Amino acid sequence: MAPEALYKMGDLFSREKAFDRDIRTAFRLWTRSFQESERRNDPEDKAQAAIRIAPFYLETAKAEEVDISTDTLYALNLYQMAEIGLRLSIQTGLRAYVLRKKITTSDQRPRKSTRHTRRPFLY
Repeated sequence: MAPEALYKMGDLFSREKAFDRDIRTAFRLWTRSFQESERRNDPEDKAQAAIRIAPFYLETAKAEEVDISTDTLYALNLYQMAEIGLRLSIQTGLRAYVLRKKITTSDQRPRKSTRHTRRPFLY
């Protein structure tokens, strides 16, 4: 399954949108998403999964919810991976937006107004 689909399914379980809230299932899906995006060498999807997993390795209460032990260094590593992937997403997104804007506006010319021109308002 695609990493994006896995972390979005995890979001549905964690936020009680389509299913009953089940944080263990959400964590399992996010972890699978992280592993799959690592296998595919996709830093942008890995970032999405990493940013969801990291708090569970950082906070004791969250770690107990999913039966893992806290690991601050691993959480920091996950946050760093998330930062790299999110920066790439922003950079890619901005480039795509600028390109799309150029394409849509390249053939447009300023229109001449068909309405009568207004006189400036004088005080």
